[in-house]
Formats: sequence, C-alpha cells, structure tokens
Amino acid sequence: PDSLTILFSEPLQPGPPAVLLDNQALTGGYFTGFDKNELRLGMPPLESSREYRLVVKDFADCAGNHTTADSLIFVLPDTARAGDVVVNEVLFNPLAAGADFVELYNPGTAWYDLYGWQLSNGSTIKTIDNHLLLSPGSYLVLTPDPPNIIDTYPYAVRENLFPFDLPALPNTAGAIGLYNREGTLLDTIRYDESWHFAYLRDVEGVSQERLVAHSSGLERQNWASAAGSEGYATPGYANSQQLPAGGRQTLSVSPQVISPDGDGHDDLCRITLQPANPASLVTLVIYNLQGQPVRELANNLSVGSSATFVWDGTDSSGSRVALGHYMVVAELFTTSGQTERHRVKVVVATGF
Repeated sequence: PDSLTILFSEPLQPGPPAVLLDNQALTGGYFTGFDKNELRLGMPPLESSREYRLVVKDFADCAGNHTTADSLIFVLPDTARAGDVVVNEVLFNPLAAGADFVELYNPGTAWYDLYGWQLSNGSTIKTIDNHLLLSPGSYLVLTPDPPNIIDTYPYAVRENLFPFDLPALPNTAGAIGLYNREGTLLDTIRYDESWHFAYLRDVEGVSQERLVAHSSGLERQNWASAAGSEGYATPGYANSQQLPAGGRQTLSVSPQVISPDGDGHDDLCRITLQPANPASLVTLVIYNLQGQPVRELANNLSVGSSATFVWDGTDSSGSRVALGHYMVVAELFTTSGQTERHRVKVVVATGF
C-alpha cells in the first residue's frame, strides 16, 4: 500500500494534525469523507509482519475538545505459504450437546490475516469472513459454540475462541484442509478415533493434539489424545501433548526440603513430571523410608508432555507426616506397553 487512511470518530477542526510513523513525519495529508473525518496520507513502503507505531498529535474536534496525542500499533500481514499455519488440535467427537472445534497455530514469526481463508472436510468448504489476525506463536480456535467450549474446558483461553460454522466433522474419522485467500493449501490433516490413547475408556469430549507442528498432519504417529490432567483438551493454548526437548529431567521436585509449618515459606513441594513419551498414564506415590505408601497423588492419570503436582506434607488421611526423608515415586505406562519408574527424594524438615 502507498497510502494510509485514518478514521476519526467525529469531524475535526480544519488543518490536518501531525502524524508520525515510527517517529518519521507523514506529510501532505488531507481530509476526505462526507463528514471530513477521514485523513488520507501518502505512506512509504512497509515491511510485512513488522509492527509500526502510528502517533497522531495536536488535534481537536469541532467543539474544541483538544487531544495532545493518540497512538496505535499496526502491522501489514504477510501471505501464508504451505506449513506457515497448521491445524494443531481437533475435537471431532464432543460430549453430548457439546461443540466441535478446530485449533489453528502459527509456529513462525510472521503475522497473517485470516480473512477469506477456508476450511474443508473434502466435500464442504467454509470461509472465514472476518479479519482475524494471527500473531507469531499464537492460537485460534474455530467453533460454532465458544461458550460451550469455555463451559466444558475451564482452561480454554476465551480470547482465542472465535464463532465459526465448521464443515461437518464425522465422529469416527475424517480430514481437514486449510487454505489461504489465494487458494493455496496451507495444511491438511487426518484424524481417527482409533488414534486415541488406548487406555481411554470413553473418547467423547477428548481432542486429538498434534505432537510436532512441522511434521505431517496425515500420520498417526503425529497425533495423541489430549491429557486428562488438562481436562482432555487445550483450546486456545499450547498442546498438552508435545514431543519434549532432549536432556530434561523426567521427575523433579522443588524445593527438595520443605517445612510445612504454615509460615508461607517452603510449605509446599512442587513435583514436576515430564514424560519422554506423550500420552502416558502415571501413578505418583509418596513413600516413607520403610517403603510404606504415605500419600497417593495420582492413580493411572493421563498426562501430557508436562504435569505438576503439589504435596503439602500430609498423608492420605490429611494428618501431618513425621519429620524425615521421603521418596516420590512415579510409575509411567505408555501405549506401547513400556513401564518406567522414576524416584526423587524430598525432606520434611519441620512440623506444623
């Protein structure tokens, strides 16, 4: 674009205000529009996906109300190519009276305007007719019923949900294609109820999450059921199931020495579990040094790439434990039948 139009809420006094674009003055402005509330200016070439700061200074309406300065940030969206935006999560078999959703994810560094983009199930095409900006690293959930998604999944990010009439998503298996306004295929994925975590008794209301954004969405090994620790779906935020980066510790505690005396300092032990294999079931138990179970924090709980538990220094009856050393033991069971056992020590240093 070689021009910029600034729309004011009401007519201004004669004489265009000063306008700065990234601290550079834009000159030669003139008013247009029936009410003379549109300011048209010439503009230098802009870079796609770069944020610009526009400042308008020293202007007043016809009643004499003066504004010293007002500003906004804007960006010129880029044109998406294949793989720039992906289908990251899909809920195709919702709970009774629930709603489907499709989550889009921008893994790159560019901005995109989704106006005119299309979703297809292979036979029906639905078009986005709103200017929705997708910023770098952000998520957008398309669903016919955002309030239902919020009610069903309490961790859903409300501002990332948008009402949209999705093409039909069969409850057993299907495919989704994502196209930009020019008709370029950006991503295509498959989903199948048989790809769900094998230990799940009921898959209604459980979404399928993409493990690696830049790997094919057509392959079974790139999808997993959302973790039970996240409510079985993660609409509008990072997937619970992602392949972990190498070299991290599977089981850790912080702090390793707790003093649960109610003084607000080191009263709680934060236990972090980061399984090497997504879609694991975990049983997490605190043992004393005699090997006796003191407190069970999880029993065959479906977890994702990371889960956090908290121990307050009490046993299963809610009574405080004796001072001393304890062992946090995590047993993980994967869909491939593998079993892992991890242990880490925690010390209770003072009583209540």
